[in-house]
Amino acid sequence: MNRRMPIASDVAELVGDYGERIENRSLLLEKFAVPKEWLDFAKGDDLNRASLLRICEGGDALIAKEAQQAKANVRRWSDGRDAKRLDVAKLNADILPRLVRTKEDDPSVVNLRAAHSRRLMDLFRRSRRDHSICFSARLEAPLAINLAEGLIQNAGMALDRLFGLPFIPGSALKGCARHAAIAEIKAESDPARKQALIDRFITVFGCATNDFDSKGLLRRLGHQGEKRDFRGAVTFLPAYPVDEVRIAVDVVTVHTPFYYTGNKGRRPGERDIPKGSAAGLREEQLRPNYFPVVKAGGAFGFILALSPNHQDKAHAGDLLNSARHWLESALTLHGIGAKTAAGYGWFRLDPELDQRLAEEEAAEQEKARAEARRAAEAAAHEEAERKRQESLSPEDRAKESFTHLEDQDFAAAVNNLASLEAVEQKALLLVLRDSRRDRLKRWSKSKKPSDQKRVGLIEQFAAQHGIKL
Repeated sequence: MNRRMPIASDVAELVGDYGERIENRSLLLEKFAVPKEWLDFAKGDDLNRASLLRICEGGDALIAKEAQQAKANVRRWSDGRDAKRLDVAKLNADILPRLVRTKEDDPSVVNLRAAHSRRLMDLFRRSRRDHSICFSARLEAPLAINLAEGLIQNAGMALDRLFGLPFIPGSALKGCARHAAIAEIKAESDPARKQALIDRFITVFGCATNDFDSKGLLRRLGHQGEKRDFRGAVTFLPAYPVDEVRIAVDVVTVHTPFYYTGNKGRRPGERDIPKGSAAGLREEQLRPNYFPVVKAGGAFGFILALSPNHQDKAHAGDLLNSARHWLESALTLHGIGAKTAAGYGWFRLDPELDQRLAEEEAAEQEKARAEARRAAEAAAHEEAERKRQESLSPEDRAKESFTHLEDQDFAAAVNNLASLEAVEQKALLLVLRDSRRDRLKRWSKSKKPSDQKRVGLIEQFAAQHGIKL
């Protein structure tokens, strides 16, 4: 059993004592937590932060920098002033250098994930043309999604389990679109128009009975309908990358930690600072907190689909258009994910990208159809050839096989005449007489013992089979 992590010894051997051999981003981010109590004397936040940095571009440089700082801290606390901090510094100085190697994106994996996303969108367009809407949007700012679900507080990322690439959960898309719809309803001043928007809102997103309570959402919006549970008519599928996306490391730096946490003055010369006091604001100590973000510039594909019980209704198209309108408003006007007020999570609609992806997918489909046609033609040709071969006599099949031999292989077959079946001997001699007579003449004029021996074999078996050469 690994002393640092509660995992079986064979697993520890596979992933490394501290997970240094792990390359799957999803495993690093969502599963590879270092329990604090397992470290005996130190918190696991530094090690978890290193796992987080390993999924980001440039994370290796930051880990290396922290490893150097840990070595400096070992020297700093080696005088015995603070044994606990010395133990933590030794732990980080030992482990962090092992975690410097980060996992670079394999271009083939990135392209495969994007190809899968585009293929899924194309399948929806072709198979559910009237019951779904697909579009693409490009990130105009970094995207911080799923920050609350990571190893350390406010430092997560939604990653595909297999590919380790970022995606946007469908629940996040639905929540943001719902927020945009609520904002539009609140801004509507015309009562009739507002009521129509609320009805459309309920149909698209669904509702629960508590939404109709006195403090529930629908009552606060002014809706007077009866209480009921209603399932939404539109499904928001997760949004996956449709071209290259990359994960970068971002940072939030706390300048006045003593104001929020206080200070007990444990270091020599430090004074006690109560939490929330003005004195804490004057104590500037930069503490960078890293978190992963999706870099601006990547594009995602979005899919909205009608639930089966609404596909045959007359207003099905209107429901999809409303859902798309609210989702596009959420992406372009409100932002999605965390820190939108600080400029994160904003998208730009990209019709040209949609057109290009549709054309590329159509070209891929045509290429696949052409390959399928070629494969079918090759199979048909092979089958016809097999039937033709079956229709030939054994002698004719043998003649064909000898006819297509290279000169060197043909000469070797002549040398082995005695070991061939009678029908093969006869076929070989007929080929020699009809299409390889020039070879026979050359061998007959040659003074080489090997050629003379070969001519003797030919004359012997020609006489045996009654073939005049």
